[in-house]
Amino acid sequence: MLMARTPIADTTPDAPASGPSGRRRGERGAALVTALLAMLVLGAVGTMIAVTVAEDGRVAANHFEVVHCLYTAEAGIQWSLARLAADPNWAGLQPPGRVIAGDRFTVAVADTMADGSPLPPGRRRLTVRVVRGATEREIEVIVQ
Repeated sequence: MLMARTPIADTTPDAPASGPSGRRRGERGAALVTALLAMLVLGAVGTMIAVTVAEDGRVAANHFEVVHCLYTAEAGIQWSLARLAADPNWAGLQPPGRVIAGDRFTVAVADTMADGSPLPPGRRRLTVRVVRGATEREIEVIVQ
């Protein structure tokens, strides 16, 4: 008669259940999850940096366009003042205007303010409008 062997039970209290590699069963795959989370965070940071750099380039280009228009408008004012000094009856420069440094500008000369009220005698209002691509700039001065 053969007797069946009964396995000897572990009598150590709170013995950890471990797998074939000696790790606890609850820790299996923790390194993989940690690595995936780290890659996810690094990918998100990299994406944010790329978007910020691209946006900075667009902001810098827009700033260049605005400043270029401002300087062209100021040059248009100086050019208009020289024209008025040579010919006090000069009526302005209508479209298509004149090109300075690749920007097109027009000049309106008026004896009234923008709201229609009259200017004092001997004064005139110059309005220079510059267009550079999608950027526009307008400068207005009162001259005597």
